[in-house]
Amino acid sequence: MSQGGGSIIGVGPITFQGTVYLDGKGGVVNPFTASFNGTILRLVAPGTYTVASDCTGTMELGGTDHFDIRISPDGSRIDYIKTDAGAIVSGRATRMQD
Repeated sequence: MSQGGGSIIGVGPITFQGTVYLDGKGGVVNPFTASFNGTILRLVAPGTYTVASDCTGTMELGGTDHFDIRISPDGSRIDYIKTDAGAIVSGRATRMQD
């Protein structure tokens, strides 16, 4: 389960929830529902991710959205923040099963 929100300049407030599927090989798929300033969208964002030995990394979704990520030592949680200019967006994904 992934949830987050924030604001995007020129769009307004956003909030979203969905699921982040990491394949263990650098690929990610993120089906989610979002509210962009009150407009509801249901999307699927494929992408890539990298993780360093210190549990920090990066993730790119949909070819346009970039995030810094931090994975908890036990792998049960990913905290993320969008790093693209004009966006104040962050969130958390929590493992649903082992």
